[in-house]
Amino acid sequence: NPEYFKDHNDVLRAFRWLWRSKGRHLRLQNEDGVPPRYHEESKMLARILVGYSESNTQDVDLLFELIRIFLHPSSNDFSFVRSSLTTAVQGLSTEDKKQVMNRFFALLSGESSEEIKT
Repeated sequence: NPEYFKDHNDVLRAFRWLWRSKGRHLRLQNEDGVPPRYHEESKMLARILVGYSESNTQDVDLLFELIRIFLHPSSNDFSFVRSSLTTAVQGLSTEDKKQVMNRFFALLSGESSEEIKT
């Protein structure tokens, strides 16, 4: 329930931290060699974050966090993330699109404090 995060921001921060964590990223890159309990980790986190993103469209940083799932091949199907991102971008106002572009250029210039740099 995406509404849950409005009253439990600490839980949302934990999910986002897990999503950005180097450990999750490495497990996804080496999914053939990790224990089965980790096989659906990224997919479950993506579903949670997509649900939040769809009800909190002003959080453009999350769009950039979610798109990272496509940087490396995976045996998991993340087409639901692609669909959500497409819908989110199409629904942005002109001002929001400017904000997204500014954030994109900030990320390109290295002004990001994200844990994973790929």
